[in-house]
Amino acid sequence: MSVLRIWQASDLHLGAAGGPEREDRASEAWAEFARAVEEHRPELVVLTGDLVVDDPDDADDHRAARALIAALPVPTLVVPGNHDVGDHAVRRGLPADWHGKTVTAERVASWEAFWGPSWWVEQRGGRTIIGLNSQIVGSGLDAELRQLAWLRGISEALIRGCEVIVFLHEALVPSRRAETEGDGPGTRRGPGTEADGHEDGQARWDDSWMAVPAEAGDVLQSVLREAASLTIASGHTHRAFGAVVDGVRHVSAPSLAGPIPHRADMEQAVGDEWIGWLEFRLPVDGGASVRQPSVDGAATVIVGVEAGAGYVVSASMLGSASATGLALSGG
Repeated sequence: MSVLRIWQASDLHLGAAGGPEREDRASEAWAEFARAVEEHRPELVVLTGDLVVDDPDDADDHRAARALIAALPVPTLVVPGNHDVGDHAVRRGLPADWHGKTVTAERVASWEAFWGPSWWVEQRGGRTIIGLNSQIVGSGLDAELRQLAWLRGISEALIRGCEVIVFLHEALVPSRRAETEGDGPGTRRGPGTEADGHEDGQARWDDSWMAVPAEAGDVLQSVLREAASLTIASGHTHRAFGAVVDGVRHVSAPSLAGPIPHRADMEQAVGDEWIGWLEFRLPVDGGASVRQPSVDGAATVIVGVEAGAGYVVSASMLGSASATGLALSGG
């Protein structure tokens, strides 16, 4: 294997609890994703949360989602989202009527009994691949402490000095105000920046609905920043997004179920609202490139970078044979 391909899909929202229209839309999108996995056979699929449509306590939706996911023909790993195990207690910028059930120890235990561990680590292609449960961050639950202790326990062998990719449902960003780097193609500014209506052009992530509670997230990042190269891949906002914040590469996958409806009383995320998934192409020698597939199945390299100098994600859109590259360069 010369290139490790990881496909990230997020916010599947599978199941019947949201009504027949949402069920049909999510099922159709999943079927197209599954057909693409069957055809292209990536080495790994990672699903970053909101596997079920709405209710973390709906056992039928969990069973339906797991049956579909288990049928994929390649290794597949999952982490939970707010609709899978519950949400944080504080969600700035989210309308009160959209704030769902709160994460609890019982919901996390139930999810893990059915799906497996909600945090995990794999080594593939010379990289450390970590999955985290973003929903327990800042919760004060015993599971939060256990996840942190586990992360510290693997840091010496699998994080320090390594190339690390972290998958979780909600973005993991610094609590302090931080300016994202670059305005080139494929680079976006984060929520709370000038692009989002704030004149100072700096990120304001403090307990936003778009990210984990920031101060608790800082504790996780203090461990992860021991990596030689760190990429954090999330979902949740239903938008494709790429940025570099304080030397850490952040990407967010779009939703397979479609964009979040716009509301005037809701703080809006930035990024592209198309429906699809992301592909990470990771050469085993440490280099990277952005590939844009064409209609005839060929792939054109549109950006090439030296080992350790950049990162690449190719974004696939449902209903389209093309893809958009998110080129994330910088420290």
